[in-house]
Amino acid sequence: MTDSIKAIEKIVLTSDDDEKQIRSAYAMAGLIGKYQKLIETTDLVERIEKLEQNYESIKQSK
Repeated sequence: MTDSIKAIEKIVLTSDDDEKQIRSAYAMAGLIGKYQKLIETTDLVERIEKLEQNYESIKQSK
């Protein structure tokens, strides 16, 4: 993903083509959105795993 961001940044900062800059900005926004979803999903998985561990501990202690 880092290479993609660097390539997009280069286009946005150096291109004289407004259309290309706009498409690059949209591509960057798309990457950011996907990264955010990945972080959210990872966080949810960790939280679910902790809940499952807590549930198993409570179940075994009874």
